[in-house]
Amino acid sequence: GNQKQKGKLIILDAYPTNFEGFDIDIMNVHYPDYYSNEKEPKPPADWQNPNPIIFLTIPKGTEFNFYFKNTAFYDKNLKQDLKEALEYIGIGAKTSLGYGILE
Repeated sequence: GNQKQKGKLIILDAYPTNFEGFDIDIMNVHYPDYYSNEKEPKPPADWQNPNPIIFLTIPKGTEFNFYFKNTAFYDKNLKQDLKEALEYIGIGAKTSLGYGILE
C-alpha cells in the first residue's frame, strides 16, 4: 500500500471522565423457538421459555472525552457536527432503543 489515500482525520478512542462502574440491563427473548429457526419457525406460544440475556451498559450521565488526530484536515464545524451525530444518530448497537445516544 501507500499513504496517498490515508485518512485526513483519525478518530481515536473516547474515554469516560466520570466513570463509576457499569450498569446491568436485560434483553429477554420471549419466543426463542420462533426467532431461532428461520427455515421452519415455530409460532410464538406461551409455553416457550424466555431466554434472558444479561449485558453491561454504561450509566446515563457518563461523560466522555473524544480524541482525534488531525492529519492536514481542518473543519471549524467538526466539534458541532460530531456532537449532533452522537445526539441524533448515536453510536454502536441498539440506538433505536436509546442505547448509544449521547447528549
